[in-house]
Order: sequence, then C-alpha cells, then structure tokens
Amino acid sequence: MRILLLIGTLIIFLKAQSQDKYYDTYTVDTITLTDIHFKKVVSYQINSVTFFVNYEDYKNELYICWKRYHDGMKGTKREKRRGEYINPDYEPRWKIIDSVYQLLKKQVTTQDTIFLTQKIFDKVGLGALNSFFPDMIEKNNCAIFGSDNKRHFIIIRHKGSKKTGNFTGTGGRVYFLPGQKKYFIGAMDWVS
Repeated sequence: MRILLLIGTLIIFLKAQSQDKYYDTYTVDTITLTDIHFKKVVSYQINSVTFFVNYEDYKNELYICWKRYHDGMKGTKREKRRGEYINPDYEPRWKIIDSVYQLLKKQVTTQDTIFLTQKIFDKVGLGALNSFFPDMIEKNNCAIFGSDNKRHFIIIRHKGSKKTGNFTGTGGRVYFLPGQKKYFIGAMDWVS
C-alpha cells in the first residue's frame, strides 16, 4: 500500500513539474504593457485572465474566421446535395462565429465595451482566434487583468522549442502572469 502511495505521489509531482516547462529549450523575458486608449473595446475572458483589445482589431480578426466559415458553408451545402461526408462540427461552429460577429456589429452601436468569453467558443471546440491575443501582447496593443481583477503591466514570456520526434519539433511562445506557474495563453510559431 505504501509503495502505491509513493508511486502515486511521484506521478502527481512529476505531472505538476511538467506544467512549468512547456518547451525543452526556451528563453524567458518580460513584456511591459502600457496604457491603452481605444474608443471601443472588446473585453475577452479566457482562462485566468481578461484581455481588453481594440474593437476594430478584434472584429477584423473575427471577420477572417467568419468569412472562412461562411464560404465553407456554401461548400457544405453542395457536398450535402452530392451525399458526401460533412464534418458534424462545422455547422455549430459557423453558428457561433456568425452570432458573435452579428452581436459585435449590433452592440457596438449602443455601448463602448463588448463582453465576450472563451466559453462560448469552447462549446463547439473553437480556439481563441489562433495567435490573435499573443500577437496583441507582442504589439503592446492590449490590457490584461487577472482573475483578481487587477491589471497586469508585466507579462512573462517563454519562447522556445520542443522536440516531438526524431526529426520533428514545434516552437512558439507561452505567456504567464508574474508568480504563476501555469501559462494563460500561447501561440505556436512553427512546426516541422
């Protein structure tokens, strides 16, 4: 019994340590965010943080995704008529993207801040617009608040790579709030 308890404790300890180190090799640096001045803002809650980004930037990025799914829905109708396989996740994803896009366009006429959450997109298996939020951090074009509703001006970035096989690997960046061991968002920059 003691051996099983020891093995279980060791596995939990090793799993917890592996969350700290996302990459095999990496560099650590900090990004200092400055004040933002946007007329219209999107407040986007994801994981343990809330991003505040320029409405136009977010709408433009969402439009790219909206257009891709909109055009894909046209193809889906053709495929249905031909009796071909259609991914059952496609239509629910399109409906979420379309409804959020329409909501953005409507709400911006009556309010300065539009509130969104990643949970809406998680329901249908959609990520957070690829690297949009990490790019906003890099461009110093956002504000970030922690779960304690405190604004964070210093963001810790790990940039690195990870070997995934004999001749394959990935590279990217992950972002942490100071004092946190779990990253709140990341972006994959390359795959080989």
